[in-house]
Amino acid sequence: MTGPRAELLAPSDDRLVFSGVSMLPTLREPAMLDLEPVTLESVRPGDVLAYFDPPRDRRIIHRALELVPGGWRVRGDNNTTDDGFLVTADLLVGRVVGASVGRRHWRVTGGTLGLVLHRALRLRRLALRCLRPLGGTWRAAARWVACHLPERWRPRVIVYAGGRAQAVLGRLVLARRARDGEPWRVSGWRRFLVDVESLP
Repeated sequence: MTGPRAELLAPSDDRLVFSGVSMLPTLREPAMLDLEPVTLESVRPGDVLAYFDPPRDRRIIHRALELVPGGWRVRGDNNTTDDGFLVTADLLVGRVVGASVGRRHWRVTGGTLGLVLHRALRLRRLALRCLRPLGGTWRAAARWVACHLPERWRPRVIVYAGGRAQAVLGRLVLARRARDGEPWRVSGWRRFLVDVESLP
């Protein structure tokens, strides 16, 4: 099983309309893709390629991972397995260098940075799969981490006049509350060190 496919529709000389879910979050439909010509030899690991899928008679867009004897091994950023065939020179349509939806346009990362992005997305999927027993969300994971910190590493709450308060860990401010009765505000990685639902 190769996972969901990202299909390319409405081909033209240098642009294609993208649909599908296999390249999320890198690409989403209905993105208009900018292509540049590319040869098999000039493809770099991490490049996003448009190529022809002979069994399904359509164009696909996935990321090039490794050149092996016979062609390029490719996989969508949102897929868990490689495509079931190698991309060869006769299947190659082009390299995706940009995408746009409406007025928003972005450069599609390829090469070494693209490969790093692909691996980071794989780690993110793995982390989310590991979170399922905890409730399946980053918030559940943060709550679990905050509750399992050693006592001396747990945040303490300092309340000031007027109900303003801060949850601190040493000199590090983890969460703030403007006044009594208002919600605590916490952002970024700090949410892993404080469970705002348990704060007074």
